[in-house]
Amino acid sequence: MEPERRSAADQIFIALIFTIFAVMIAAAGVLARRHIHTSRADRRGAWRVTSYVAIAGVLSWVLRASHSSSLEGEIGLFFRSAGIIALLGAVFWTLYVAVEPYVRRLWPDALLGWSRLLTGHIRDPRVGRDLLIGMVFGVALILVDVGKATIIPALGFSAPYARYGFGEEMYGDGAAAFWAVLIVSVNAIDGALFAAFGIVMARLVLRIRWLAIVVTMLFLSLTAFYDMSVMPYSLVFPLASGALLTWLAMRFGLLSLVVAWFTWRLLAAVPMTLEFSHWRAMPSNWTLAILVSLALFGFYASRAGRPLFGSILGEET
Repeated sequence: MEPERRSAADQIFIALIFTIFAVMIAAAGVLARRHIHTSRADRRGAWRVTSYVAIAGVLSWVLRASHSSSLEGEIGLFFRSAGIIALLGAVFWTLYVAVEPYVRRLWPDALLGWSRLLTGHIRDPRVGRDLLIGMVFGVALILVDVGKATIIPALGFSAPYARYGFGEEMYGDGAAAFWAVLIVSVNAIDGALFAAFGIVMARLVLRIRWLAIVVTMLFLSLTAFYDMSVMPYSLVFPLASGALLTWLAMRFGLLSLVVAWFTWRLLAAVPMTLEFSHWRAMPSNWTLAILVSLALFGFYASRAGRPLFGSILGEET
């Protein structure tokens, strides 16, 4: 088979994306160094995020790596993977130290649920609320992707490449679903930190709130661009995704943004089906069970210990 050929527009777009992220990482390094010297960095939170990334990376390597039957080969594979995990951890640590003080100063409420989760207050009502809101937005984001793949061809235009159900590595045993959760959770934290950093930079550079919001929406829309060949009539869909992400980040905070990103990417990666007898049903069933469990836990935590039918029973008595 011939390899997939990208158009010149796609190549330019990909180069632009990499350039933007390289500039952001460099700027984050400068800001992180400044925050450390001024003692404004949340090192404890940064190390907890980095520790999760490291643990998730090691577990994902154990679950899905092509392991070697020889000890020497296995050690070599581990150290190669450990190098990648260490690099990702350094990027996450730098981004968090760079962006957290600005978010704390500009939008202190945006970190409330996130900080309570990092300090171990998992059943805090704010954590449950942010979890539920993030899952709702995550479902909305995947519906935008589904709408792009179905509405555009229904209008008579060429069909874009569908960006859901593409994870062929998810097929197989039940461990694939747990591996997907680990990988997507790291991707969600990564995406949310980059998004928060972009919002902070737009606010600091532009100074005007509404202009910063518009620039942020355009920046976050880049995360939903996959194919430049179907422009311009498909622009409405990534712009809709960018608008949802911007509203979520500005209104509900970092934890909701991470959960939305996690739900969005997990539903996009795992091939979903409601036919339990289908050959790809196992990862789909596990994914649905995980998401339903998260939603139930969010509902449980958001009630702050109040009985489910407390008000009804109180009126009767």
